[in-house]
Amino acid sequence: MNVENRYVTIKHPIEGKPLMSDFEVRTEQLTLEIQKGSKDVIVKNIFVSIDPYQLNRMKAESDSQKASILSSRISPGQKIDAHGLGRVVESGNDKWKKGDLITGLLGWEEYSLVKPWTEPNRIEAVDQFPLSCHLSVLGTSGLTAYAGLFHICKPKKGDKVFVSAGAGSVGNLVGQYAKLAGCYVVGCAGSKKKVDLLKEKLGFDDVFNYKEEPDLKSALRRYFPDGIDIYFDNVGGEMLEVAIANMNAFGRVAACGAISEYTDKKKQARIDMMDVIYKRITISGYLVSDYVHVYPDFVSMTSEHLSHGRMHAVEDISHGIENVPSALVELFEGVNIGKKLVQVDLLKEKLGFDDVFNYKEEPDLKSALRRYFPDGIDIYFDNVGGEMLEVAIANMNAFGRVAACGAISEYTDKKKQARIDMMDVIYKRITISGYLVSDYVHVYPDFVSMTSEHLSHGRMHAVEDISHGIENVPLALVELFEGVNIGKKLVQVSEI
Repeated sequence: MNVENRYVTIKHPIEGKPLMSDFEVRTEQLTLEIQKGSKDVIVKNIFVSIDPYQLNRMKAESDSQKASILSSRISPGQKIDAHGLGRVVESGNDKWKKGDLITGLLGWEEYSLVKPWTEPNRIEAVDQFPLSCHLSVLGTSGLTAYAGLFHICKPKKGDKVFVSAGAGSVGNLVGQYAKLAGCYVVGCAGSKKKVDLLKEKLGFDDVFNYKEEPDLKSALRRYFPDGIDIYFDNVGGEMLEVAIANMNAFGRVAACGAISEYTDKKKQARIDMMDVIYKRITISGYLVSDYVHVYPDFVSMTSEHLSHGRMHAVEDISHGIENVPSALVELFEGVNIGKKLVQVDLLKEKLGFDDVFNYKEEPDLKSALRRYFPDGIDIYFDNVGGEMLEVAIANMNAFGRVAACGAISEYTDKKKQARIDMMDVIYKRITISGYLVSDYVHVYPDFVSMTSEHLSHGRMHAVEDISHGIENVPLALVELFEGVNIGKKLVQVSEI
């Protein structure tokens, strides 16, 4: 069986901040068959992880690209491997069977061929936590935070801990772990929303917005009048410089990331080595792959904290493989909060649609509907109007029913009004019914009763796209007509 597999690649080496124009989405034909004797596995990806380190791999050249296979250079046109979560669709390996959910080294694509040496993990307790958690708090981000704090920094009760990029995928978890270990924790972040999240939901003792601090060194002295014992570094650059300047004797630095340096080499940290020597500070660079041996302990402890509400997963999820480039771009613009993920196939994987197509990739919509409905359409729920309504009616069966709910394609362009073949409507006895929700307020109790029942049993799912702040209402409406949102678009004006 052959399927179309869309994957993301770069057009050229990237220097500086990533731009949408640096990427392209390509399509290939993939055979869903394992060669005889192969131990490979084919996985249909559900979530893929978006991580800052990927940008370093996209540069023309960097010494760190030679340090590990996980940091190896990505060439233009090459598929981009990345951590992900998916379902096994074909297997030549006794360890993983068809239908298994696994996490591991997959790729920014819809299907991935997984080699056995990558040792993917099977998800056993599928229903205990949302699947996305297995890439965030229970995945590589969680293991990175756990290993860096507990195995490198070795916190003691009362230690004073500073976390940069505190609202990032790793930083927010470091802060939560440190609080559970009895430490005093201060984080920094780049917006009021992030600051509020860390203090009000995640329990940081204090947080500051580094963009509002004219002198970072003075800021750290203000927040740590007795000095810093542990610094968890996700940023590098000036933040690393001033943290070391404010550290106590025998201070420990977990060098996890250097996001400020990925896009600008001029921002490399100028560390005062006299501080390092005379204060006997230890700065330890590490990769999460160094700590796979502690994975069982990490999962056991973290699952326990999650189950009892002592830790929280913070995730920022986009949808569709075509939105992987924008997800990485937003990562370096500081837009995301928590773990950035892309859900590859929302409608089929999460909501259970039998099939889905991208109308932008179909040169002939009428032929597309014939392909997906060889026996015709009985019901068409229309939110679009225009050409889509035309071709749906052309493909409908006798006594077909159309619920005319919206006509978003016509709201901005009257030239896109549908040209309906009334001979189809008459001879097929098709009914097209326009309606307003206000016509049906009398069925509200029945609607709530049935829908609540389905939601509570997991048979239905709410899909929402929430912005924050009254000032973002205009942008939310603009994005609605640019097709950016997924699900119900809301703006949260104030905290509950």
